[in-house]
Amino acid sequence: MSRQNRPVNNEDLVAFADGQLEPARERLVADYLHNNPDAVHRVESYRQQSTELHRLFDPSLSAPIPQHLLPPEHPSFGLSKSIALAPRWGWGWGMAAALAWVSLGVSMGWMLKAYQEGPTEQLALARQSHVLMRQASVAHAVYAPEVMHPVEVNAKDEAHLAKWLSKRLDKKLSIPSFAEHGFHLVGGRLLPAEPGTAAAQFMYENKDMQRFTLYVRAMEKKEADTSFRYGENKGVGVFYWIDRDWGYALSGKLDRATLLELADVAYRQFNL
Repeated sequence: MSRQNRPVNNEDLVAFADGQLEPARERLVADYLHNNPDAVHRVESYRQQSTELHRLFDPSLSAPIPQHLLPPEHPSFGLSKSIALAPRWGWGWGMAAALAWVSLGVSMGWMLKAYQEGPTEQLALARQSHVLMRQASVAHAVYAPEVMHPVEVNAKDEAHLAKWLSKRLDKKLSIPSFAEHGFHLVGGRLLPAEPGTAAAQFMYENKDMQRFTLYVRAMEKKEADTSFRYGENKGVGVFYWIDRDWGYALSGKLDRATLLELADVAYRQFNL
């Protein structure tokens, strides 16, 4: 059977939605759609998902890779910044930090493959991860520069802070310590998350007054993969992960290797 005459499959529907079929095959798929309303619905779903993926990730396409990460003999490779996976175990911090930068095309390719296999669920998981990263980065940008009122409850009332936020989030929270890494707790606050839910933000700083924040909130959908992901929003770097139905994000204007190390410390302490 020739390629042109083979039965229409899901790959054809995705290619049709993206306008990537050869004319003869496109006509065949169009005829197929005319008699298959369910397939028409799937094509429209793919188009909507593609639009949403571009809305989420296209802004990153215009953001250049930081100059210090490029080899000196190549001022630009035309690659773009991405949200990347950074495994927690087995590599040194330098390698893990390097893995935080890959071509966005890899992420987009994975996403497009994923929504072919399970479009609604995969897109929902991608969206909630992106929302977690943005909420945490925005909260950091708003409160980290504050001098007079950076937190609602300061560190001297740490026990009360943990009890209060545990009650409001309906989750027993222990506040991680980063003293061995030179950061002490400033305090924390309650923040709004999705409608009807709440998030907790803990703030830390070192002797040089550098700050990072740790953001915690419940997630709508559970995730089995708890790998760290990295994102950046207006100069704020974020390592974030979803552990079952809870999301965590560590944000700051620190170098990525330091942020990743601190995120690993937070992960270990939350899972004691």
